[in-house]
Amino acid sequence: RWIIQIMEHDLIRVKREAEKLSLYKEEGKVTPEEVKKVVWTKGKDKMFDFFDALFTKENREAIKLLEDMLDEDVEASKIFFMLAGELRKLIKVGSLASEGLSNKEISDKTGIYNWLVKKKRGQLNNFEMEELEDLLHQLHRQDYRFKQGKTDLEDSLFRIVYQTYPVKK
Repeated sequence: RWIIQIMEHDLIRVKREAEKLSLYKEEGKVTPEEVKKVVWTKGKDKMFDFFDALFTKENREAIKLLEDMLDEDVEASKIFFMLAGELRKLIKVGSLASEGLSNKEISDKTGIYNWLVKKKRGQLNNFEMEELEDLLHQLHRQDYRFKQGKTDLEDSLFRIVYQTYPVKK
């Protein structure tokens, strides 16, 4: 599952990485740690960890992962637009869940894997729907400002992370 997620369903890349793994170890099973060491991800594994940290409001971890990805030359635009996609999925799952649909029904309706629907429903416990919609609007505003040359996407990403900090009462 991890390889398919990292490869973004690029079956040619999945095949190429599987061939590389078969050459890596001629006998026995390859461990998950070995897979992560051998498979070239260019920060994508950290990207999904970043989304998880952000959507569970583990902001210090999210900031660290964001800084790591940017230090590894992962394009800020890729992180930004994938974040927008993940946020839209979260909102879609939340909307359908509020209608009383089961994980399987949501999965069937959206094409989002059942295990991912379950994970997103857990993440929804950290937000009100209004917060998620505000976050999506903030992403749209930051995208517009970027296209006008008024900000850069790295700054926008950090603003988004800081916006998700839980309010201490």
